[in-house]
Amino acid sequence: MVSEQAQPRAKTFSGKTMAIALLATLAALAGLCWYVYDAAQIGGDTDAHIVELERARGDIVYFDEVLTMSASMAAATGEVAWIDHYRVFELKLYTAIETAIGIARQRGIADAISETEAANGELVRMENQVFELVRELELGEARAILSGDRYLIQKQVYASGMGKFLRVLRAEQAFVFQSQQVEARNLIWVTAAAGASVVLVWLLVLVRVHRWRLAMSIV
Repeated sequence: MVSEQAQPRAKTFSGKTMAIALLATLAALAGLCWYVYDAAQIGGDTDAHIVELERARGDIVYFDEVLTMSASMAAATGEVAWIDHYRVFELKLYTAIETAIGIARQRGIADAISETEAANGELVRMENQVFELVRELELGEARAILSGDRYLIQKQVYASGMGKFLRVLRAEQAFVFQSQQVEARNLIWVTAAAGASVVLVWLLVLVRVHRWRLAMSIV
């Protein structure tokens, strides 16, 4: 028969076991929650960065098209209003390029933007020559600049820079997608490991509780 000292000892032992099991469960759940939160934060930051780059690239391409169209229309019509229109979007293009440079993390994207920025500087210089000719009503010479080899070469360099930008961005998106797949698989394994640990702890608790009840029943 179990002595009188055994009963409180059994009660105390069972209480400690329950407390340890509860702490282990809370620790496993806290670790799992932190892992999920950290993965979501990293994934969200990466996705937001790609969206920002996509937006910046779209703005750079669009504003360049507006500037080219404005210069062409000024040379074709001789209307100064097109020059004013050009000036508005010239500032927007400059801002978009500076924004892209500021948020670029990949060396390939930074190099592509620098290439585009250099080409844009040459294009702006030639387009300003066009506007001077437009104001002097030398429309034939103005159109000749826009259709000349120097201008067209810089347009190709500009397009090449944007093409490199897009290729690096698509490669980054593919890498992020693969990383997210790996992270999803890791999350499954971590969740399974945490769940298995909790189940094992509580199975041990049930065994201890069962033994404790047997001990108490024969007191």
